Amino acid sequence: RAELGDNSAENFSEAIAAYQEAQEIYRHLKLFKDLAGTLTNLGNAYCNRAELGDNSAENFSEAIAAYQEAQEICFNLNLFKDLAGTLTNLGTAYLTRAKLGDNNAENLGEAIAAYQEAQEIHRELKLFKDLAGTLTNLGNAYLTRAELGDNSAENLSEAIAAHQEAEKIRRKLNLFKDLAYTLNNLGNAYLTRAELGNNSAENLNEAIAAHQEAEKIRRKLNLFKDLAYTLNNLGNAYLTRAELGDHSAENLSEAIAAYQEAEKIRRKLNLFNDLASTLTNLGNAYLTRAELGDNSAENLNEAIAAHQEAEKIRRKLNLFKDLAYTLNNLGNAYLTRAKWGDHSAENLSEAIAAYQEALQYFPPKLQPANCLRTAENLVRLAVGCQDWNLALDASQKAIEALEQSRAWAKTEALRQDIIHQGIGVYENAIQAAVNCDRLDLALQFVERVRSKRLVDLMATADLYADGRVPESVRQKLDQLQQLQQQINAQRSLLEGPSDSSTGNKSAIAALHRAATQALSDEILALETKKQQVLDALSQEDNVIAKLQQVVPLELAQMQELLDKPTVALLSFYTTDDDTHIFILRGDGSLHRHTCAGQGFNTLQGWLLETWVKPYAGIGAANETERQIRKKIWRAQMPQVLQELSQRLECDKLIQNHLENIEELILIPHLFLHQIPFVALPTDSGEYFGDRFRLRYAPSCQVLSFCHSRPSVEDTTYGTVENATDDLPFTRVEGDMVAQLFQIPPERRLRGRQAATGEAYRGLLEVCTHLLSSHHAQTRFDNPLESFLRLGDGTITVSQLLSPGWRFPELSDIFLSCCETGLTLPQNLADELITLGTGFLCAGARAVLSSQWSVGDISTAVLSGLYHQARQKGCDRASALQQAQRQLRELTAEEFGKGQKEFLYKLQKQSEKEGNVQAAEDYKGIRTQVEDFVKGNNPTDLIFNHPVYWAAFRCEGLG
Repeated sequence: RAELGDNSAENFSEAIAAYQEAQEIYRHLKLFKDLAGTLTNLGNAYCNRAELGDNSAENFSEAIAAYQEAQEICFNLNLFKDLAGTLTNLGTAYLTRAKLGDNNAENLGEAIAAYQEAQEIHRELKLFKDLAGTLTNLGNAYLTRAELGDNSAENLSEAIAAHQEAEKIRRKLNLFKDLAYTLNNLGNAYLTRAELGNNSAENLNEAIAAHQEAEKIRRKLNLFKDLAYTLNNLGNAYLTRAELGDHSAENLSEAIAAYQEAEKIRRKLNLFNDLASTLTNLGNAYLTRAELGDNSAENLNEAIAAHQEAEKIRRKLNLFKDLAYTLNNLGNAYLTRAKWGDHSAENLSEAIAAYQEALQYFPPKLQPANCLRTAENLVRLAVGCQDWNLALDASQKAIEALEQSRAWAKTEALRQDIIHQGIGVYENAIQAAVNCDRLDLALQFVERVRSKRLVDLMATADLYADGRVPESVRQKLDQLQQLQQQINAQRSLLEGPSDSSTGNKSAIAALHRAATQALSDEILALETKKQQVLDALSQEDNVIAKLQQVVPLELAQMQELLDKPTVALLSFYTTDDDTHIFILRGDGSLHRHTCAGQGFNTLQGWLLETWVKPYAGIGAANETERQIRKKIWRAQMPQVLQELSQRLECDKLIQNHLENIEELILIPHLFLHQIPFVALPTDSGEYFGDRFRLRYAPSCQVLSFCHSRPSVEDTTYGTVENATDDLPFTRVEGDMVAQLFQIPPERRLRGRQAATGEAYRGLLEVCTHLLSSHHAQTRFDNPLESFLRLGDGTITVSQLLSPGWRFPELSDIFLSCCETGLTLPQNLADELITLGTGFLCAGARAVLSSQWSVGDISTAVLSGLYHQARQKGCDRASALQQAQRQLRELTAEEFGKGQKEFLYKLQKQSEKEGNVQAAEDYKGIRTQVEDFVKGNNPTDLIFNHPVYWAAFRCEGLG
């Protein structure tokens, strides 16, 4: 009686009371089989009451508890057929709870697990009729999971496979009524796949065919209630086909006809909830027809009338979630009418009211997809009206919803895609905040979109600091290690021995430019498996729980990152139209410098063409062409940096916003990450890096994590030098640093035999400061596989980001290698994944990294000058500033004399120690120095070009 709509609430209460009394009797009499049956019925009653919206959460919990007790009884009594039925009901309870937005992912997982166990029992007992029912339910669960954006393609395939098997069984058994139900669901799955853009035309045809067959069956059997469902779904398929531009007018007519017939049936049967659904769909069809210019005014009126009636029904039935859908669509109709000039102000007000009320019923934490859709509609309306306060409020809800969807995503690829697709949400929020003169919110929005993956990883970096690693995590870490070993073995076979005659840190490019792709399909497959393991690690319960505690920084917390009034933070962000630079000064003031007209295409696109592509193209060429391209890129560097300085209006920035500032923390955006700001020229004749000490951060949140780490009291230096025996000046560099900091031989890994991966890791565990001087390389196609090259393989970024690589006492690491701070944005999510940020994640407070392929000699000299300044007490940023200035002011005579004297001392010391080979090596390096300065005048500034001195930057603490 309740299910037929007759005083449902009262009759469900009566049913529940009867089942409860029956279960008490069965318990008392220990009639457990009968008790299980009653518990199942009781669970069904609670589920039905929950679906009416009557204390849904409580009633679902009661239902699930009843089903679970029935499940246990059936299992203990070996009542497997009954157990399967109970599991199916349990799965349906979880599925319905998920559809209502209650812990969607978790409840869907429970539903699928219950259905899968039930289907196994049905298969074993050859209960094919029941199996078909369970498969249909399982297909619905997979479809719901796909609709929530969780591995949509895979889950849709699972849904369709389940429905297709159910269809075959029901055809074979001539279960036509049930067959129609399965066909209806199969059609919905095909429709969803089409809406996701997967072979849309083909999948729409499949959807329509399935619904049409279901329609015929239900007409023939006079199943009018079910027929209305099928007609409603058939209308959806026709409407989608029309929206895709396939014979729009014809398909819209088919959709409207289907909806109208469904409407009549539901009116006649007093199915008001279902009627409201059909009216909402009918309103959407009329709106689409109006937007196509077909009797626009008339169809708009029809659309609004349909939505208004649906709204009344859903209000009366207190179906607030469904009401929100209708209000969103009603808002769309009012907005369309306003755009056409029909009482614009009045219709805009109606649209705003509809969207705002809809958002009340779409909490971003529970209904993120629906909240995002409605909030974006309201933002677009507000931006069009230039109502920036309204745009700001709606944008904040949209961001919350977007970030909740990201939190629910199970793979990093999907998480990045969500941010990439939703980047407009952040841009609208930033622009609205700027226009409302809320620079504090604008900066907070800018920082929320940056380096989200790195923030996640650093937020969970200390989870296993006590050494208690769960077994599931330990197994995954072992998998990562095994996969890396296999990659190293494959790479070794493909690359062959190193050429020890080159003596150039960029010589590795002669083998291959990893900026293009993996070396082989075998390595690519192994790298894909590594990513799958990393995704699995991110789904560990304790990781998810920790991430729920991460809160975006507010302005006051960002201010705490500036320890002196003479320090300022510059946060860059490029929108479609402009580039904004938000300036947070140490005195607490916040400013904005906007480079008008320097939007995504005009600035970022220009950088891509003039800086990024020319550099990336160097390694893609053969040896002869590579040298030509390298010279061209180097020759164009000063000109590009000069123009960039003008585009960013650096002189105006300095004059208006940076008075009395001595140190800058730079947070670039997209391709600006690749730019050496230290070498930007200014009108005064100075470089930007002469005027200010510079350091960098991927985001304020990442910098905050660095600040929150306890200071390292002791100073223990170590070095890793010339790991492939082909970079002679790394040995000289190591000698300079070792003398400055009295590094004993056991903390110097020198040459291929000593500089192994295991030894490197061991050194990280005992040193607070490390000089890492050898080959490294960026992978433009897969930044996670950028690597440090060691004697027996590589250390990759993916390893540094994993929980197995954590070094809580690591203060500083100088990555005296190529491209350790270089990456290319994979999308608009602006994830800065480099070897440098990998070490920040692994525990370092500060990292010195390079932005391009650097020379062996100039890098060794720069490193020596930097470490001399550090040894004298300079902070990192000051030491790097001094070293860069000294290097570019070094004359050929000074360089040659200084290096030859130092090498002569090393040669004599080696002879005294009886190390004949080392003495010969130093003698050979002296000859290289002479060759390097040959042809230069004594006063020539041989390292004056930025390519020599501007590549390195300080990331993290200063």
